[in-house]
Parts: sequence; C-alpha cells; structure tokens
Amino acid sequence: MSRSVILLLLMTSTSMQIASAQDSKKEKEAAETKSIIYSKNFVFTPQSATPTGGKLLPLTGEFHLIITEDTVISYLPYYGRAYSPPVSSNSGGITFTSTDYQYSIAEEKKGGWEILIQPKDVKDVDKLSLTVFENGNASLQVMSRSRQPISYRGYISANKSK
Repeated sequence: MSRSVILLLLMTSTSMQIASAQDSKKEKEAAETKSIIYSKNFVFTPQSATPTGGKLLPLTGEFHLIITEDTVISYLPYYGRAYSPPVSSNSGGITFTSTDYQYSIAEEKKGGWEILIQPKDVKDVDKLSLTVFENGNASLQVMSRSRQPISYRGYISANKSK
C-alpha cells in the first residue's frame, strides 16, 4: 500500500471516530434533557428577551422560571405594551407563583419538546409555551391577558433546590 492510501484510511477512520463521539454526546444531552423536563423539576434561565415588535435585549441578573411537581414560580422581566396598568408598583415584570396549573409535553418530530403551562390561579398570565431543544437550549413565550406577548431565549437545567 502506498503512503497516501494509508494516510487516507487513517484520516477516514479518525473522522468516523470523532463523528461517533459527537453523536454519542448529542444522544446523552438529549436523554438528560428529556429526563429533566419529564421530572417536572427544572429551571429555565433566560439570557435574552424579545418584546413583540422589539429588538433582542440581553438579560443579566437572577431571572428565572422554576417548574416543580406542584408549583410554577416566575421571576421574569417584561418589556412591551400593557393594555391595562399594573395594579401595584412592583408588578412590572412577570412575577407570580402558581400552585394550580396544567402542564403538558409534546415531542417534536425533528427532536425537542413543546411544553405548555397554563396557570389557573394567576390573573394576568394566560399561558407559557416553552420549546426545549435536545441540547437544553430553550425559548419561552409568555401570553398574557393584559399585555403583548414576550419571548425569551435561554436554557433549562435541573432544579438543585427542593
């Protein structure tokens, strides 16, 4: 065998091993993400917000949406148009705790999951639509009864505190 043939075989073998390792990593990420969302015990951490008709706004701080078996806790900023003024001065964001909510998961054909959360004991928020990708990245859209919708991009992680 010539050197070029041996070199070509070696390069092909190495490429296949790298691709196999990447596929294995993706499968592991997908399994971990699936486990997290079906456990109903995770945190969505937004990294940016996009108000309706607005531009992407990077977020800093401790904003989050926490999902547990019996509670949804939202501490998210809001940018956009409100159809009615807030009742109190500290209700400018999307801040609530719900203990009565519907939670449904639909698997997407191309991978990932669509989670629909509908709080029944929160006046302003109609539903939260969370799209989770296999690598844990996620986007959240919040639909409100008295404000324009707003979208967030971020990631989910297992909820460490109980």
